[in-house]
Amino acid sequence: MAVWQRIVPRAQTCPRGTTGKLTAKCWSEFNAGWTVGSCGGALFAFLLLTNSSLFF
Repeated sequence: MAVWQRIVPRAQTCPRGTTGKLTAKCWSEFNAGWTVGSCGGALFAFLLLTNSSLFF
């Protein structure tokens, strides 16, 4: 892992503000990702449960 990090340095996609805390833009991106992931997971679970007769 350490060798890979030297070859491909990790891009800092969300820079910290002057106080060292995450900026509002960073929190917005995090929130959007969390929302999309949770809604996608809920939809996937719903589809599996509604079509459970295909599996059992």
